[in-house]
Amino acid sequence: MKNQLLQSITYDPVVLGYDDSFFKTLSGTPSVSSNLLRFNNATASSYWCFRYGSFRAKLTFPVAPTAGQDKKIGLIIAATSEGAYFNVSGATISAKTTDENGSTTTTTITWNTDWNATATLFEIIWVKDVVQFLIAGTKVAEHTHYAGQKIPKNSASIRVVNGNADNFDVTFFEIKNPESVFNPANKFNAEVTLDASDIEIGAVELKNASTDDRASIEAANTARTTATKVLAVQHVAANGSPQPSGVVADPIYVKDTSTGTDVVVLNATGAVALNATTAIAAEFRLIQVTCHFSAAPTTSENFVVKLDATAGATYDTTLFTTNPSLSAATDLVFIPDSDLKFKSGDEIVVTFTNTDTRTYGLSVYYQLI
Repeated sequence: MKNQLLQSITYDPVVLGYDDSFFKTLSGTPSVSSNLLRFNNATASSYWCFRYGSFRAKLTFPVAPTAGQDKKIGLIIAATSEGAYFNVSGATISAKTTDENGSTTTTTITWNTDWNATATLFEIIWVKDVVQFLIAGTKVAEHTHYAGQKIPKNSASIRVVNGNADNFDVTFFEIKNPESVFNPANKFNAEVTLDASDIEIGAVELKNASTDDRASIEAANTARTTATKVLAVQHVAANGSPQPSGVVADPIYVKDTSTGTDVVVLNATGAVALNATTAIAAEFRLIQVTCHFSAAPTTSENFVVKLDATAGATYDTTLFTTNPSLSAATDLVFIPDSDLKFKSGDEIVVTFTNTDTRTYGLSVYYQLI
């Protein structure tokens, strides 16, 4: 089921508790304690499956990774292990991506004692050929198809695994801007049975303007009588007059933009003032902008992502701005909240004064359409 309208899903245990219409319990007994989802020697996967987007979860690990620890959380297909997820095995925490063939790329993460028994935000940002992992707002790993690393392709469930007899707690889950959402069992929806004569909300019923006669919907190439009410279809000219049989006046041409090319990345690096402009010269959609600094800037100045409009300076628009000195950030990630499409001649400009001469690594991800 391709999803065009869904922008995000948030699972809030305060409201939903442990809802078995959203999760399938695979082992143990997941529960709710102090408004937190609690997994103690328990495993569950969501019925809902997601492809691409941003997965965010606030997690409390009871202890730092130690011998015997076995925990996983992220987007995982239970049957094949394809997906992107955080993994704790023994004394090691890592970011993992597994492709549809079962091949895995692993990046070991250095554990921060600030995360001990403390609710901490874990994020997985998944676009077509790139997966980024962030903890507490800092990027800790990036796996890319371009570097020959293994990237998942198929929709996957939210999966939580705790193979230990301790409390692994979840404050909330959020899926933001998924490209597609699949709900195989129609779970987590109000189930209403409609009779054939019922009118569905949002559906269109064809009815005679002066009587209660309804149009009949029949299979193609089947016999009908003159008593069967159908929808009359006829080609007409711009002035409303009928056209001769077989002639269509003023044909309409439709450009298919449902799919685009592979994601393209513009990279730029340096230790001086940042002023990078794309040279796309084609219609495109902006996927994301990321920037890594060698050290957090301390001078108060804005990092700006801006549209350089082909229509002229009057239409130039700031898309994103942030001051990295306020949060001592070394990693910036801008993902548009909605689908941003641009005309040929429009370009993206990224600027940062960089008074502190930090070495930066800028990447602008876009897709031709």
